[in-house]
Amino acid sequence: LSVVWLPSFLIKAGGYSPYATGWILVLPPLTQIILSPLIGLVSQRLSAAGVASRIAQGVVATGCVTISGITMILLAKSTGEFAQVPLVMFSFALCSVTYALGPPLVGEISPVHQRGAMLGINNGLFSTAGLIAPWLMGHIVDVGTNTAQGFRDGFMLAGVLIIAGGVIAMLLISPAADLARFQRQKAGAGGLELPVH
Repeated sequence: LSVVWLPSFLIKAGGYSPYATGWILVLPPLTQIILSPLIGLVSQRLSAAGVASRIAQGVVATGCVTISGITMILLAKSTGEFAQVPLVMFSFALCSVTYALGPPLVGEISPVHQRGAMLGINNGLFSTAGLIAPWLMGHIVDVGTNTAQGFRDGFMLAGVLIIAGGVIAMLLISPAADLARFQRQKAGAGGLELPVH
């Protein structure tokens, strides 16, 4: 969405010039450069303090995703640069934390010889959003009462879906429970390799 539709949203719904839009589009990556290492450090410190990975990585990452969805809904309803610019920054920067905190979670529950495949599948699933989201947004813009409202409706729906995904992931991510389930399956089937740390 940030590459394909955000510039058009800012120009047509936000009223920004192409020049101003270009500067605004630089801000989410700059915010990612600051937030990703910072939140990663917080997660690392939590893990070092003995906090379970469900919280230290799972809840931290999914909390960022959920907040990203909330800011996207607020962006869809916002007017004026003092609200829109920070909302653009956080809507498109916070969710990127999953790229730093997701792989350790996958690695924690994947057998060593399957980790590469699991990480590849994980990245493939992430990439499908890059195919579906622009297509879906285009259809929403087309059916809107006008172009600006279509963009607002599209970002509203995206925010709702992001929040839903974040909350569902927050409830489901539990590496310790997954490992315990795998241990039970190993005892029943025999021979299942568990992760070695």
